[in-house]
Amino acid sequence: MSRDNLESLQKRAGSIHIVMEIIFVIGAIIFVAAMIGFIYFFFAPQDKFNVVKGTIDWSITYRLTGSSSFFINMPLNILQPLENSMVVAKHAFLTSMFLLLVKVSLIIYGVKQAADFLNSIANDKAPYVIRNVKRIKKIAYVLIFYSVAVDILSCLLYLIFVTKIFTLDLANVHLSGILSGVLSGGFILVIADLFKYGVFLQDEFNAKL
Repeated sequence: MSRDNLESLQKRAGSIHIVMEIIFVIGAIIFVAAMIGFIYFFFAPQDKFNVVKGTIDWSITYRLTGSSSFFINMPLNILQPLENSMVVAKHAFLTSMFLLLVKVSLIIYGVKQAADFLNSIANDKAPYVIRNVKRIKKIAYVLIFYSVAVDILSCLLYLIFVTKIFTLDLANVHLSGILSGVLSGGFILVIADLFKYGVFLQDEFNAKL
């Protein structure tokens, strides 16, 4: 790679790194706010929660002061067999909040790895270093875990804490999303192996100097 091409690559990586850092900060703020909210709602009285079954989703509302309220929507198919009276609104609300925390934590972890990788590309003399290989692999593992585990975890938590119907409905598991996530993660792992080979070539080159 010529010096001009390398400088152009570093400039683009630096610009994308800034965007990634902004996304990471926003994600971290959302995570902290959600964590505080989860703790607050955990100790809130159960009678302040209300659940309504709509035509396309469930709406779980927490009454604040006056006419103001905070609500979360859940897909209708998650609790499809149940009626309003059969759902403990607080349990459904807290389960949704916990799943939000899991999803956001995985996303910001992956974004942080991508931001650190881009920062290395933008500032290091050579991008082929072993720590970048590890970062790429972590991004792949997060993507695979997210695509495989999140839907299944959602179903398990809702059936344990909300529906009490102990059958795993695979209709709520998006197999196409799992497949695309696994394939994307596998492709990223191939890129990690290419970077690992680049590290080997870089070490060989440095040894000859």
